[in-house]
Amino acid sequence: MIKISYSTINAVINCRQIWLNKMQGLPTKDFEYFHYGKAGHDAIQKHVSGQEEHPLLAKTLPIEHFNFPIVETKDFDEKTYFEMVIKDKYLFRGYRDGFNPEKKRRLEIKISTTPWPSSKYKTSMQKKCYDLCNPTDKSSVLVTARPDLGGLKAYEVASTQKDRDEAMAWIMKGISIIEEMDFDGGEAINCFRCVYQDVCEKRR
Repeated sequence: MIKISYSTINAVINCRQIWLNKMQGLPTKDFEYFHYGKAGHDAIQKHVSGQEEHPLLAKTLPIEHFNFPIVETKDFDEKTYFEMVIKDKYLFRGYRDGFNPEKKRRLEIKISTTPWPSSKYKTSMQKKCYDLCNPTDKSSVLVTARPDLGGLKAYEVASTQKDRDEAMAWIMKGISIIEEMDFDGGEAINCFRCVYQDVCEKRR
């Protein structure tokens, strides 16, 4: 099985050189923003799972409504892992921030200097891919805030067949690029945020 994920397909579609860099095992760059949201993630996950109530979250995220008993408690937590086989050859994998199997709701957390508006989440291809790979989910809840948990917002968005169809089409587009070895386009997009910016041949 060829292992793929949302980030893999996003890279192939938006900057095909990233896929080549990844396949070569080139070293990646670490960014500060990879880490600044971890404390916020942990606080939100502990709150909504009932492990530890947080005073800044109680009003916006009352536990009786925002209840997610299963959350990540470590990196790559097997409790929140999901996968889907595509074309008998590709294994699409991912991890949920949390979920409630009884209510069929999934949790997504986005920590950012500018909290996400609902419109951005509704059109997020990551959300649509996660809907596709978790077909029993009826909805997902986005909890978004700044790193200090200011600007906290929560939105619930229904999972639809239209979103799942769009996700499958998008994944197949990425797979077709991989299978056709069509790597001559899409370079130099968002290079300033690229983890391969120090070693990429296209930037030399």
